[in-house]
Amino acid sequence: MKSLRIKNLRCLEDTGEVPIKDITILVGANSSGKSTFLRTFPLLKQGLNVHKKGPILWFGDYVDFGDFKTSVRSGESNIAFEFKISLANRYMRTLSYFRHVYQMDKYIDIEYNLYIEISATKTYEYISKIKIDFLSYNIVLIIDKSRKVNDIIVNEISFFKDITKDIDLEIDSLNGNLFELHFVAKKDSPDSNFKFNRRAILKTVIEKVAVNNLRELIGSRKTDDSIADILRNIKLTTEEKTIEILKGLKISAKWDKSLNIINSDSDLYIKMSQSIALCNFNSICEFINFYVSDTMSEVYYIAPLRATAQRYYRMQNLSLSEIDSAGQNLPLYIHNLTDVKFDKYKKWVNDKFGFYPEAVADGGHISLRLTDARSMHNITDKGFGYSQILPIITQLWSIVFNRKQSTRHRTMEKAIVVIEQPELHLHPRLQAMLTDAFVTIVSDAKNNNFELKIIIETHSPTIVNKLGTMVAEKRISADDITIAMFENDVSKEGVKLSHYDEDGVLIDWPIGFFDF
Repeated sequence: MKSLRIKNLRCLEDTGEVPIKDITILVGANSSGKSTFLRTFPLLKQGLNVHKKGPILWFGDYVDFGDFKTSVRSGESNIAFEFKISLANRYMRTLSYFRHVYQMDKYIDIEYNLYIEISATKTYEYISKIKIDFLSYNIVLIIDKSRKVNDIIVNEISFFKDITKDIDLEIDSLNGNLFELHFVAKKDSPDSNFKFNRRAILKTVIEKVAVNNLRELIGSRKTDDSIADILRNIKLTTEEKTIEILKGLKISAKWDKSLNIINSDSDLYIKMSQSIALCNFNSICEFINFYVSDTMSEVYYIAPLRATAQRYYRMQNLSLSEIDSAGQNLPLYIHNLTDVKFDKYKKWVNDKFGFYPEAVADGGHISLRLTDARSMHNITDKGFGYSQILPIITQLWSIVFNRKQSTRHRTMEKAIVVIEQPELHLHPRLQAMLTDAFVTIVSDAKNNNFELKIIIETHSPTIVNKLGTMVAEKRISADDITIAMFENDVSKEGVKLSHYDEDGVLIDWPIGFFDF
C-alpha cells in the first residue's frame, strides 16, 4: 500500500493523499484527526472475516467508532476511502488462489487507485460507489440502496445496459473481503438456472460486451472468441505503448485501414481501450479486493494506554501468535516462546535497550522479570515506562522474526503496525532508543524480504528529532519517511506534509509547531 486518503470520517473532511512509507509520523494538536486516521487501519481490519450487515464493523475488538451516524462528518452523507496500491510480483505469486489466473503477470507492478464510498439508509450501510483507476483506464461502479449496481462506466462511457441485459450485478461485503462483486441471473435469461463457476460466466458476459464494442471497427469475419483472445493478450501499459501494440495486431482488413489514424483521441483507440478495460474488469476487481483485504488483515494495532504491570499473571493454556493491542497477554506470549526463539528475542531486545524481559512460571502463575547488566527485578519494581514499551518492541520483533502463517495458509510477507503515542511514560532517552529500534526493525525486515510499515501518532519532538538525526547519519533514507501534520480542522486542502532533507532537517515544517 502506497497511500491512503480519507473523506468525511469524523473531523476529516478530506486528508488528501497521505503517503504510507516505511515510517509514517502523524503529528498535530488534540482532536485534529490524526488518531482517526491511524485508527482507520484497525477499523478496516476488524471488519474482515466476520459476518456483518455492511462494509464496516464500526465497533469491534480493536477500536470503537460507534456507528455510521457517529462516524460520518457533520452535514455529509457518505464516507470514502481511497487506496493507492501496487501489486508486487513476489507477493502475488504466493497466493495459491491466483497461481493459475490467466496471464497474472499483466496485473503486476501497475499502480492502482481504489476509491470506495460508503453511504447509509436508516437501518444499514452499503457501498455506493467503487472507482478503480490504473494507467489510462478508469472503471466506475455506482450502487443503489439495494446493493445492486445501477451503472458501469468504463473510460467515461456507460456499459450498464449491455452488461446487465441478462444479469443483475450486486456488491456486498459479507464474506470477509472489503467488497465482493457477483451476479444474479434474471428469470428470463438463458443463465437463470446456472449454479456453478459463477466467476467464469460473469467474465464471459463482460467479454461479450467488450467484443461487441469493437465489432464495427473489425468487421464480421472475426469470431467473438478470437477477438476476446486478442483482447486478453494485450499487455496493460501506457497509451503510447498500447498504440504501438495495436498497430502490430493483424485483426482484419477493416482494422488495418483504420491504423493510419490511430492516436489517443481516435475513435479506434477509445473503443479499444474500453474493451481492454472490460476484458480485464473481473480479474482486476478480484485482485485489488483481495490485496487490500489481505493487507488490512495484517494490521497490528498498539493502543496508547498499554496494560499496567502486575506482579503475577495467571497462566493460561493458550498458544499465542499475536500480542493484543493493550499488551495484556505479553507475559503469556513470552512464556510460550521456544527456547531457541526466546534466546533470539532476548538478544535482540538486550542489544537495542540494554535489558530484556523473561516470563518465569511459578505454580499456576507467571511473573515478568526485567534483567539488565546489573540486576534482575519484577517488572512492577521498575519504572512504569517499561510496561508501556515492552508490548511495542515485542510486537515488532514477533512480526518480523517470529512470523505466523496467515489464515490463507502462507507465510506473511508484509505488515502494517500502527502505534498510538509510543512515548507515553518514557524518558526522552528511552524515546530515542525506541525510535532507533523502529528504524532498525524496518531495515531488518527488508533484509528478511519482509515489507514492514510503521505508522506512529505522536506528540514527541524527541521522536521527530531522532529520526532527523538518523537521516543525517544515513541510517534511513529521507524518502522512506512521511511526516503528516494534522490541524484542528482538516479541510479540503488536506493534511500538510513535511519531509527531511539529506541532512535530517525538516522542510516545510511550521515554526513553533511543538510550542505551547
